[in-house]
Amino acid sequence: MSKSWVDPEAALQFITKNGEIAYLIYQSRDTVTAELEEDGDKLNIKLKTATKVSNLVEQHVYKLKVDKDTEVIEVLINGNSTPIDIVSGS
Repeated sequence: MSKSWVDPEAALQFITKNGEIAYLIYQSRDTVTAELEEDGDKLNIKLKTATKVSNLVEQHVYKLKVDKDTEVIEVLINGNSTPIDIVSGS
């Protein structure tokens, strides 16, 4: 994935490639772990953050193979539904 696709000002981005592969990019100063949960036609992406002592923003990139039956993707950060800042694709 090209870094030119990533907006350095947007914290949460979702980029698709060819309709099958997607990248979730979360830019944060925190330590981040991810968990996926399928619920019918919905995919929940659960991100958990833990504070770390750093002023550097890191890109946490997750590569996903999205099932054709997936209708809804929801991102939850520390249990809170979070809107995606930018959705783009090719």
